[in-house]
Amino acid sequence: MVRAIVHRANVAIFTVGIWLLANAQLVAAPRPETPVNNETTSAKDDSDFIDADVMDNLVNVRRQLELMTTKENESSFIDLEVVRSHLDKAIVEAGFKIRSALATLYYPVDASSTLDPRDDPKLREQIAAFQRTLGNTPDGTLTFGEERELVRLQSMAHITPLKIIGSQSVLVGEDFAKATGSWVIQQDTIDARLNFSEIKCYRELGFCVEAQAKYFAPGEAWTSGEVQFSPYVHMEIYIVTSWSGQIVEAQLQGPPSNCRISTLTLNQATKVAALVTRDGEEACDFDGKQLLPRLGAPRVSTLEDPSAIRKKFYEDIADKVERHHGPLAPGAYIRPVIY
Repeated sequence: MVRAIVHRANVAIFTVGIWLLANAQLVAAPRPETPVNNETTSAKDDSDFIDADVMDNLVNVRRQLELMTTKENESSFIDLEVVRSHLDKAIVEAGFKIRSALATLYYPVDASSTLDPRDDPKLREQIAAFQRTLGNTPDGTLTFGEERELVRLQSMAHITPLKIIGSQSVLVGEDFAKATGSWVIQQDTIDARLNFSEIKCYRELGFCVEAQAKYFAPGEAWTSGEVQFSPYVHMEIYIVTSWSGQIVEAQLQGPPSNCRISTLTLNQATKVAALVTRDGEEACDFDGKQLLPRLGAPRVSTLEDPSAIRKKFYEDIADKVERHHGPLAPGAYIRPVIY
């Protein structure tokens, strides 16, 4: 009996979802465009801000259900009361999520309130204050993009301090070479600032192997919606092209080698491990679509001290979160000590 009820509710929600997607113009009325402060969001995020209002979207879905209560729209396997209860719960949960995030950022809100945010003038006032920190129109109604940024900042305020075990080093011997450290792209931003690589080169075998771990933080690369770190590991193979004294040179193998050429250099005398990437003869296209843009000039990456990178990373996160603090934030905010 219970299983049948659960199945019926799931089918109802799925069916209503499909119907609403087919009639999306009735559900998500767009909001007037508002400016976005580039200092508070990444370049990637600026391009995909969703302008539909969070609460209005849920309420509009609720109204569509009222239209479905007529005889011609009723279906024998849709329990409208079950679907209504789920949407009512979703409205309460959305309000709790917004209040909880604002409270984390020192805005004076009642996190235990179950009021519809649209009927809570004090909450709307604090939402407007948060919108001002984004450089957006302070109308007291969150868009999906603003809500996503709010939750991301809440996550950053409690982000897990990761400690990278390892240091920057370069060692080149007669038959073996090794380098460790965190990659930094000079005069550009790397996709994951917290990363660590270990490179081992074998002269007799004629190749180098790089093992790399990346930790994508909220807002970095494809993890813009994540609330904590997303780990990623991979390996690269380099073919040794030169091994002279204290210097080893090798070329990266595999795609996109036809459109970009990457040369690795390990120099024990200078303690520098560098990767220089240049445009190849061919464009980085696949099936008529551009996969990677042309670099124009060589791009230089170097292995640096992981501890210094980690310290700067957490300082930058603290700076970003503090720019969006509410009026209850302490005057002398005590940051966590990062070792």
